[in-house]
Amino acid sequence: DLAYDVEGSIIMTFIVNEDGSLSDISAHDCKIDRFNTTKFSQETEARQKELKQQFALLFAKEGARVIRKMPKWAPAKRYGKAVRVKMHQPIKFIDPSK
Repeated sequence: DLAYDVEGSIIMTFIVNEDGSLSDISAHDCKIDRFNTTKFSQETEARQKELKQQFALLFAKEGARVIRKMPKWAPAKRYGKAVRVKMHQPIKFIDPSK
């Protein structure tokens, strides 16, 4: 909801497989960095908590969408052989008009 003017970040975790494909995509550590305090403070405490959960879910869904759209990565190598590796990618959500 643009009325809340929310900005934040999330850490996406995923596996880069031996062939460079991505799998096991998940999100964690969602943080809301900024929001419209005037609009947000008009909500009840329960509604504020609900809104924070909804924004965290939106950040997670969008982060997963972005990761899924990425082209194949160059796989990690160990002793010259391609191996699976777990990656952590922070994603920041900002208002481009600010």
